[in-house]
Amino acid sequence: MNAELLGTKERFNLEEAAAYLGMKTRALREACLDKRIAYSKLDRRTWLFSRAALDEFIRRNTFEPRFPVGPKNKKRTRNVGGL
Repeated sequence: MNAELLGTKERFNLEEAAAYLGMKTRALREACLDKRIAYSKLDRRTWLFSRAALDEFIRRNTFEPRFPVGPKNKKRTRNVGGL
């Protein structure tokens, strides 16, 4: 699906939603069945997702680094064997 078209849509079918999230349709279907993402099931084959539900799924599954990353917090390595 064209990325520009995905950027303007408010409702997505299963394939479009998977492309928007960058995951396979099977993984998205499993997330739905596990109730980790909101969707509407119009019939056995037609699943609809709102952009808001997809963005919320991304937000809930985005994790901040445990420790701040920056010049002061670079991980120090040991000098092993003079290397």
